[in-house]
Amino acid sequence: MLLNAVGVLLFFLSVAGVFVKEDFCPVFMGLLIFQLIMTFFRADKIHDFCLFSARMMLGLLFVFSGFVKGVDPVGTQYKIEDYFIAFGMDWALPYALLLSYLMNMLEFSVGVFLIFKIHFRRVLVVVGAMMLFFTLTTLNDAVSNPVPDCGCFGDAVKLSNWQTFYKNLVLDFLWLVLWFNRNRVKAYFSMKVQTVFAGLLIFVVLLLEQYNVRHLPWIDFRDWRIGRDMILRNPQPVRYYLTYRNKNTGETKEYLSPNYPYNDSAWLAQWEYVDKRVEDPNVRLHDVMITDTNGDDITDMIINATDTTLFIAMPEINKSSAEAFRLLVPELRKVPAHLRMVLLSADSEENIEQLLDGLLSRIEYYYADDIALKAMVRSNPGLVLLRQGIVKGKWHYHDFTVRKLRNALSKP
Repeated sequence: MLLNAVGVLLFFLSVAGVFVKEDFCPVFMGLLIFQLIMTFFRADKIHDFCLFSARMMLGLLFVFSGFVKGVDPVGTQYKIEDYFIAFGMDWALPYALLLSYLMNMLEFSVGVFLIFKIHFRRVLVVVGAMMLFFTLTTLNDAVSNPVPDCGCFGDAVKLSNWQTFYKNLVLDFLWLVLWFNRNRVKAYFSMKVQTVFAGLLIFVVLLLEQYNVRHLPWIDFRDWRIGRDMILRNPQPVRYYLTYRNKNTGETKEYLSPNYPYNDSAWLAQWEYVDKRVEDPNVRLHDVMITDTNGDDITDMIINATDTTLFIAMPEINKSSAEAFRLLVPELRKVPAHLRMVLLSADSEENIEQLLDGLLSRIEYYYADDIALKAMVRSNPGLVLLRQGIVKGKWHYHDFTVRKLRNALSKP
């Protein structure tokens, strides 16, 4: 009983540590490794309630991870592409979306299977292989940082690479507990019912993922979600700290600008500028920076405009996106004349003007980073309606109509 209580305490300490320790911590790492080692010696002595809790926690975590990525398979595709590029596997880029479908389906499904004890032993083998892969991959991420954010919980929860690795060690612990006690877990249903249930679940999950690719995600965890205010209404002053070094002694001092003796010529003769540090207390609302054809930053002028703007986001203009844009043209021609339309793209001026041939008098175009545009709306092209800085509507190109636009404009 005492050992079970100590194990539970260590487990909850490790869970808390995942959300606190963003960087490498030898003490916390030691706690996690100690917990894993002890599992080999005491896992078969675990209390029934602890075994049930381990199964439910591991299952729910996989369900959550699969769900938040499954509602946005395109976002997972972009993350997989980041890994392919980081590891020099450009040849695999065309398969990123397929892998996104399969990984999201697998994570969600095995989570449900663990909770309802569907083909439990076989699922444990699959989960063990997944955890081995994820643990080694995130260890490499933590040490080498090839991709800043692994996206293990999509855009819903952001973890550092070290936090993600720690999280996987905690999941390894839960898996070991279940593995050493797999014979104690009895099925709820017959084998036939389990097989039918598994097949139906996989089919439904894949079908829902397909829906979220052809339309926009059911749940939007990103910056440009409907209802969000994209204007910083009460900005706090940005603080600039300047570091100077004494030319004679080498002593360095940091000053909050402009609280330093910049008017003292004698002081300036003895001290030289070294570095600047910026502290911005304001929350960054989005990563989109809009520039004009001269390269000037006009983000605030566009986002903070008092008029209503319909953004058409096209990260890149390729054959498929150009064909999709042409499907939009009949609806875009019906957009009310008072509504400003702005196309944002990372493509060349020549390609943009060729795309807008016949619409240039109606649609303005500017430039933005392709990654930021992909985060803005999961469609190429995708449409975002902004009124007085607030996102009032978002559409996949499959779904946009002027009628839906008018409905969004009519809402307060």
